[in-house]
Amino acid sequence: MKWEPYAASRLVSWVVHRAVDGAPMLLGVPLFWALHVESFVPHYTQRFQLLVQAYLMTAAATSSLDSQLRARLCALNVSFAGRLSLPLHSKCTLVEFISSECRVLKSPKRPLWLTLETASRTKVRVIFKAGDDVRQDMVTLQLFGLMQQLWRDANIPVQLQLYECVATSPSSGVVEVVGDAITTAAIHKEGGVLGPMQDMRFAKWLETQNASSPKHYMQALDLFRRSAAGYCVATHVLGIGDRHNDNIMVGLMNFKRDQTSFVFTKEMAFALGGTESPFFATFVALCGRALNELRQHVHLISTWLTLMVPANMLELQDVHDIYHVVEALVMDLTPTEAALDFAGKIHTCLGDPYKRIDNTIHNLVHLLRP
Repeated sequence: MKWEPYAASRLVSWVVHRAVDGAPMLLGVPLFWALHVESFVPHYTQRFQLLVQAYLMTAAATSSLDSQLRARLCALNVSFAGRLSLPLHSKCTLVEFISSECRVLKSPKRPLWLTLETASRTKVRVIFKAGDDVRQDMVTLQLFGLMQQLWRDANIPVQLQLYECVATSPSSGVVEVVGDAITTAAIHKEGGVLGPMQDMRFAKWLETQNASSPKHYMQALDLFRRSAAGYCVATHVLGIGDRHNDNIMVGLMNFKRDQTSFVFTKEMAFALGGTESPFFATFVALCGRALNELRQHVHLISTWLTLMVPANMLELQDVHDIYHVVEALVMDLTPTEAALDFAGKIHTCLGDPYKRIDNTIHNLVHLLRP
């Protein structure tokens, strides 16, 4: 910026707005002090004093916008006091938005995290999404529910955490926030930017959360095993591709993001005792049982999806989009062969480095994203 012909150059504008809108704490604070220090150099005092003022004015304007948005939420509280309800909780009367706990999430479509207070003084948290076809989320969650019911009926102890989701238009909807939950991205970030590359990251987190009781720790490990088995099989069968570490509860490089049919990384295997442990073997066996149970209901699952085709969703345009599900269930194999085939896919996931690289890039992008 010293050598720009004008103080108000495009470079200066880009740097200042990036610091203010992108990462105020990570970039903005260091930028302010860097500009401030340069203002003491006699030959550049005037220029850098101007740049400091430009930065402060831009930052103040952004802060003012945030205050304005929160003020609008407060105005809605006055206009609709005691008369609000959500599509997810139609029987629940909402009193007001808790504006201090509402925010815009760091995602390309800028979904809104909303916290509301009910008439009984409890809090309801939802995410409002605009620009996404939430009907696809609804179909996926309903299929997860169907799979879980089939597994329960067969006494297969896998565990899926389901949540509510309602589309309000073909390109918007409301999603329930799962309480007392944390994304794997947040766990990775505890290890820094390279957290996704650390084998012990999940095991350490589970130990920390259950340090007071060995019994609770073993229960948490068992729940992790059953949950991982359920989601590995379910996402494999449905071909769910949006599986970075912020979606488990940007094409920056020229490689395909999803090299494997589901996500199972080394830190997950490490939490189960490593690939040579008996506990890991029970996980693999549980995956095989879960897959074979779904294979027995291939007609039910494919018929259910066929009924959804007329909804004209992006990922379900015609019956050809259902072929993946039938192929994933490997109906040409025996139950033993299908279980062995899925076990091979688990080890393929463990040998694939790209998912961990992708998670690292995802964390870095979210760190820098405005």
